[in-house]
Amino acid sequence: MELEYYGFSEDGNERVDAYFEKWLEVYKKPNVKPITYSLQERNVRLNILPRWGNYKLKEITRVEYQKWINELRERYSEGTVRRIHSIMNSALNDAVHEFRILRENPIAKITIPKEKEKNNELKYFTREQLEKFLNEVKKKHKSMPNISIPFSTMCCLLFWHGLVCELEKHWH
Repeated sequence: MELEYYGFSEDGNERVDAYFEKWLEVYKKPNVKPITYSLQERNVRLNILPRWGNYKLKEITRVEYQKWINELRERYSEGTVRRIHSIMNSALNDAVHEFRILRENPIAKITIPKEKEKNNELKYFTREQLEKFLNEVKKKHKSMPNISIPFSTMCCLLFWHGLVCELEKHWH
C-alpha cells in the first residue's frame, strides 16, 4: 500500500507527469497570473514531460538532467532554457521542502550554458551590393514620394559609415 503525502506518493515514487499535473493545477494555477500559468503549463507540456514524464521523481539524476539542459541549449536561447529549468527546479524544490517526497533536489545549482560570444563585427555592403541597393531605392523613390523620411535616415547612416560619396555618385 502506497501512502500519499499532500496528495503525492511518498519517497519520490510519484511519476513526473502525475506530479506536474497536480503541482501545476493545485499549487501553481491559483497562485500565479493566468499568463504566467499558461507559459509554465506550455513549457511543462512541450519540454519537460516529453523528456521526463515517464520517470519517477527519484529517478531524475543530476548528470542526465545536465545533459538534457545542454541539449536544450543547442535548440533554444539561454533565457528560454533558464525558464524551463526554473519551472523544473521550482517543482522539485517543492517536492523536497513543501511535500517532503524527495530528500534532495537533484537539479539544484545546475549550470545553464552561456550564450556563445556574439560577433560584433560590422558588416558592410560590397560595392556591387551597394550599387544594386541604391538603384532599387532610386527606382522606388520615384514612384513612392513617402519614402523621403526613411530614405533620409538611410542617407545619414550611409554618411556616418563614410559611404556618402557612393550615394551621391548613384543618386545624381
